[in-house]
Amino acid sequence: MEPTAPVRYPRPLRRLHWLLALLLPSMVLFGLWMGMLDRSDPLKSLVLPWHLATGALVFALAAWRLTIRCRSRALFGRARDGSPPARRALAAFVHAAFYVLLFGLPLLGFGVWILDPHLGPAPFGDGVAVGNWSERLHRIHYLGAWSVAVLLPLHVGGALLREADGRRPLARMVAGTSRGEDRGVKG
Repeated sequence: MEPTAPVRYPRPLRRLHWLLALLLPSMVLFGLWMGMLDRSDPLKSLVLPWHLATGALVFALAAWRLTIRCRSRALFGRARDGSPPARRALAAFVHAAFYVLLFGLPLLGFGVWILDPHLGPAPFGDGVAVGNWSERLHRIHYLGAWSVAVLLPLHVGGALLREADGRRPLARMVAGTSRGEDRGVKG
């Protein structure tokens, strides 16, 4: 059965994919490094605004990417592409999890920044309840960051499996070529 792969990914979607592919792991590594700094370290107060700003950028780019993806009819032809059902289910899970993280990590980080009196404005004071919520959000933010380390190899591995099956996702995500164009056939 011939797979029904999308003809091409829109150029903005490809660019956003690769930009987020660079930003998200970089933010995770940067955030983990920043977390190792002592609260009193002046370097932490210098790098925190950059981390927050980049998190806001990730959120905005993810929203733009999701908008483009939802508007692109070419991306909805992948449901029956000849892959085993378990692989399709895992791919759907990984993509959904990445979207949750692309939106959730910046929101959680913003929540930690707002609630933690040592990091941000702390409009709710520094009471025990606020501190507990800040700590909970921080833990979830931290676990979400580590989730990227699990999802990224799954995503790359899935792309390589599809590449080995002849579906050419890397060609479509790098150059935007279709399967037919890769073989010299008009798509």
